[in-house]
Amino acid sequence: MNDLDTLVRAAQDEFAKAATPAELENAKARFLGKAGRLTDLLKSLATLDAAEKKTRGAEINA
Repeated sequence: MNDLDTLVRAAQDEFAKAATPAELENAKARFLGKAGRLTDLLKSLATLDAAEKKTRGAEINA
């Protein structure tokens, strides 16, 4: 399992556990917000070579 799979599973778990709209919004911000985990993953693409960047970018955007 790679880091993207781990991130998706963690987000799904937190979204499913959210009992109130506020908890759901907080989970959304943690994963999808400006300083969220997905944003961090996208920023990490900058450190990859062109071929790997293309492959990982396609995986993340799928």
